[in-house]
Formats: sequence, C-alpha cells, structure tokens
Amino acid sequence: MKPADPLEPTDYLVTESTYGDRRHPAEDVTSALAQIIRETAEQGGALLVPAFAVGRAQHLLHIVAQLKLKGAIPDIPVFLDSPMAISATGIFCRHKEDHGLSDDACHLMCSSAQYTRTPDDSKAIDRRSGPMIIIAASGMATGGRILHHLRRFLPGERNTVLI
Repeated sequence: MKPADPLEPTDYLVTESTYGDRRHPAEDVTSALAQIIRETAEQGGALLVPAFAVGRAQHLLHIVAQLKLKGAIPDIPVFLDSPMAISATGIFCRHKEDHGLSDDACHLMCSSAQYTRTPDDSKAIDRRSGPMIIIAASGMATGGRILHHLRRFLPGERNTVLI
C-alpha cells in the first residue's frame, strides 16, 4: 500500500498497535517463504496458509506470483479458498491507485491462484494429492475453511502449516 498522507495537527489519535512497543528484526520473508515452498513441494506436500482475507491473502498471492515468475519456486497449484479474500483481491486490483502494484503485477497476482468460491469446491481440494499451496481463512485458524484443510493435511509429515 502507498504510505499514508501526513496527519493534520491532531489532539488525539486512536490506532491499533499490536507489537507497537518493539521493533522486529528485518527478515528476508520472501526468501524464507520460497525455501518453505520448495521443501514442501519436494516432499510432495501441501503448504497450508491460514490467512486474513483482506490484506494478508493478497500480499501472499503477490509474493507467490513473483516467486513463480522468477523461477524461485516450482509451478505448483495455488488455491485461494476464501470467498471474502477472492472478493477483496478483485477490489484490490480494481483500485490500483491505492497501492503500488503495476497493472501487470496485479494481473499476475489475480491470475496466480485458482479461486474456490463454493464449499464443494473447497472440499474438492482435500481430495487432491501432490504439491500445492492452500491460502484460506481464517488467519487465526479458529474458524473458516482452513479448519477442514488442517484436519485433512495436518497429520501428514510432508505437509507444512505456515503461521
């Protein structure tokens, strides 16, 4: 996203600030994600990613699309399994003025995953085998479609949950 506009003189500001009292060390998240994807794919496993439908899911799609484009990860299926995340991704790409991605990057991101809108489509993923990436809500893994994917794939040693 583009940086926020500077605030006008303000008497009070209320904001969410989880971990606002500390700095996290800079990490190369993209390289770490690429390594995890490669290792999981080499084992023939599924990478399960509980993700928030707005913001996190689009960020992950963008990173995965860029990694595939660069050849840094194998070309395995990616599923975006959240109706809200699918809708948010469409809105994200229709409002390019609100973020820094180019038209090409948005198109690549939006076309990088198979969208599963219905419960039946979601459950069909669980009948698949082989390497794949499943991005599904909820981000805290306390509800949503990620739960049935966890039940299906978590017992397998070759599968990975990315938290």
